[in-house]
This record gives sequence, structure tokens and C-alpha cells, in this order.
Amino acid sequence: MKNLLGVLLICSIFCTLAFSTHTAYKEKTTTVIIDVSHGGDDSGVTFGQISEKEIVLEISQLIKERNINKNIKIEFTRESDDAIGLQERVVFINQLKPDLILSLHIASHNERSVSGIEIFVAKESKAYEKSSMLAEKLKVKFDSKNTELDARIKNANFFLMKKSNYPIMTVELGFLTNESDRTSLQDPLKQAALAETILEFISEL
Repeated sequence: MKNLLGVLLICSIFCTLAFSTHTAYKEKTTTVIIDVSHGGDDSGVTFGQISEKEIVLEISQLIKERNINKNIKIEFTRESDDAIGLQERVVFINQLKPDLILSLHIASHNERSVSGIEIFVAKESKAYEKSSMLAEKLKVKFDSKNTELDARIKNANFFLMKKSNYPIMTVELGFLTNESDRTSLQDPLKQAALAETILEFISEL
């Protein structure tokens, strides 16, 4: 009888631990902030009537709409055409304590042949090593979707990256000054593809 009780007790403990572990795993939430750059009077890079602030907002909205993973919580620094200062963004980021921040931008260059995606990290960032590791993973994800041009990782001392206490990257999604990039960045299907690639990357954090 004692042996039976012992076996039942062990089974009970095992089942409780297994259930608790499973529950904890299911409830694990990854929090990501998408910093939607510029807004309001700050249009960012422009080319004719096309503006950086509008394109990054469109792509961020697609990210929001397509995120069906309940274990991924995505917050946005703006969800409309609002002017939000850099310091205000920093406060928002550090209060939420996210697992990652992706600051979305569009680039420009004097040489119009320059194109492609660029990922920036800051050596002054408090989470530089983690940011660099994740930047490499994001590069691989972008490269797997684009056989024409590899994404590039660079260092920059952007204010938002220096002031964030958590892993952060600035992602330039293309060059508005390049005709091919400009066409892609305005194409709803290409925008959706960018959103899906970012979501795939986030889901693997």
C-alpha cells in the first residue's frame, strides 16, 4: 500500500510539473516595438509626392493586420500620421521593456543606383551584442526572400538606438532615390512581402 501511494505521489508531482511547464511555455509572450519613423510635419525622405513617413506607416499597418500569433505582442510608436519626438519614443520603448525594437525607415542616396535593405546597429547601444546577433538573423531572413541583392549590416549612432535599453535595429527597407526600390516600396504586394518577412523573423525570436 505504501509503495502504491508513493507511486501515485510521484505521478501526481510529475503531472503537475509537466502541466506547469506546458502552461508557462504557452503563455510566454514576445514583445516587439515597431518604431514607425517620422510623421506629422516630418515626412522623412521624399521623392515627388512619395514620402518615407507614409510608406513605413503602410508597412507597419500590414504587420499589425497580419500578426495572428497570440504569443507575439507588437506595439507601434505611431499608428497614424502623428508627429512624435525622439525622446518621447525613447520613453515609450524603455517603459515597455520589449524583447526587440525595429525602427523602420526608407533611405536615400545621391547616387541613384544604390539600392537594397540596410540594417543598422549602434555600438553605443546598451544591448549591442544582442542587437548584432539579431541583425544577422534578420539579414539571413531578408536574403532568403531576395536573391537579387543581399541586405547589408552597418553601424550607426542613431539617437534612438543609443538611448534604448533593449535590443534595437534601424531597418532601411530600400532607397526612395532608386527607381526599382521606389517601385517596390509602393507596390502593395511587395509591401505585404516585407511585412511577412518581418513577422517570420519576429516569430523566431
